[in-house]
Amino acid sequence: MRLINLLPDSLSPATGKADLEITRIVSDSRQVVPGALYVAINGEQVDGRDFIPQALSKGASAILAQPKEGLSQSSEIIFTSEDPRKILSQIAANFYGKQPKHCAAVTGTNGKTSVASFVQQLWQSLDYSCASLGTIGLQTSLPLPPDLSKSTLTTPDTISLHEIVQKLGNIGIDHLIFEASSHGLKQYRTDGLALEVAAFTNISRDHLDYHATFEDYFVSKSRLFAECLPKGKTAVLNADIPEFETLKELCEQSGHKVLTYGKQGKEFRILDLQPSDNTLAIRCEILSKTHEIILPFIGEFQAMNLMCALAILYGTHQDQVLLEKAIQSIKHLKAPIGRLEFVGHTEKGSKVYVDFAHTPEALEMLLKTLRPHTDGKLAVVFGCGGDRDPGKRPLMGSVAQLCADRVIVTDDNPRTENPEKIRQQIIEKCPKALDIGDRAEAIYEAIQGLEQKDTLVIAGKGHEKGQIVMDKILPFEDQLVAQKAIRESA
Repeated sequence: MRLINLLPDSLSPATGKADLEITRIVSDSRQVVPGALYVAINGEQVDGRDFIPQALSKGASAILAQPKEGLSQSSEIIFTSEDPRKILSQIAANFYGKQPKHCAAVTGTNGKTSVASFVQQLWQSLDYSCASLGTIGLQTSLPLPPDLSKSTLTTPDTISLHEIVQKLGNIGIDHLIFEASSHGLKQYRTDGLALEVAAFTNISRDHLDYHATFEDYFVSKSRLFAECLPKGKTAVLNADIPEFETLKELCEQSGHKVLTYGKQGKEFRILDLQPSDNTLAIRCEILSKTHEIILPFIGEFQAMNLMCALAILYGTHQDQVLLEKAIQSIKHLKAPIGRLEFVGHTEKGSKVYVDFAHTPEALEMLLKTLRPHTDGKLAVVFGCGGDRDPGKRPLMGSVAQLCADRVIVTDDNPRTENPEKIRQQIIEKCPKALDIGDRAEAIYEAIQGLEQKDTLVIAGKGHEKGQIVMDKILPFEDQLVAQKAIRESA
């Protein structure tokens, strides 16, 4: 593609360079090939501008970077911007071009994965070619070609995201929903995508190791509505959260149509919830019509996620007939892997679940959700990640102390931190907890201690298939370990 067709007007190339053919966009100098446009990003650990000479020596046709003393600004192929990350999203959108016709995004601390999965499943029930992209990877209704990356990041980097979106469009995907993380939003990764609908689930303490303050975390999430969602499109908001009025005002100022959901929701309102052993009965009012819905798995928070998903589905087409058809298919929904996932019964009849809950609010919601389904004692195994916000560790300990009958604190991706220190920071607020660092041993101990009608939830890792220790990812799946422990306890 010609350079002039990639760069915004503010960075118009000099005469003679406008027709320069750009063959690739990269933000890693090691990936530069002849004809590439290298975007030098200032990261947390390295400054991409330090690698400009290397990129030029490898044949880069153009460079985009933040101004820096000593950096030539008179060069015809070096362009400067105070915010190259934001410009990169525009360049990537121009370079890759094709996108699914209908795109939606969901952000929030908890619930993004379930919402995205529900939307994708509901679209598929309507025979749309569709995909969801997020924490559990890329889920599609069509077979994936070998070269289509199965990302395991909530929001891939800018270039990878736009490339994935283009390839989805090329194979015939016409409906896409993706999870928009706070990191991705702050770094402009999702800018340039043609969104029709954006949704906000909730917000609570998370990622403060990156954002430093809760305010910055919230502002980053809010960018989805203030800057990414085009004016006149649809915003789906949780009416039950304290931030609702702030978000609603922001959306109205941005010219968005607002759909609300939750117990206080207007368009998608939950009237009553009745949990049973393996299902959840939901009485709700959807666009002024009352419905009785049976969700084929447990979790009251999943009722909220379902309402959000239905609002997103409606927002993409504004068609009540399609919405009614989708509601009829809810009985076939499946919970995403690692989201209150039922692992099995022990010989004594106790139940074992795995869940991704890794924040204080998510853990509290999880335990309170399981309490009505537990006639005996409620047990939990959990830990906290290393090199992440240490402030949430005692908070999670407090939640476990209050909401569970039996607690085992274990390791959960300690990374480069001392795992014993992490566990002690949790146990300070949870003195009744057992301290078992080895996660497999902790799961075995928890399952062996289960009595009739007890419930155990293994929290924190959910879908993950590894334990991060130092710079290595060691194979580990809560589900497999729990299943083996159940068999051996028989």
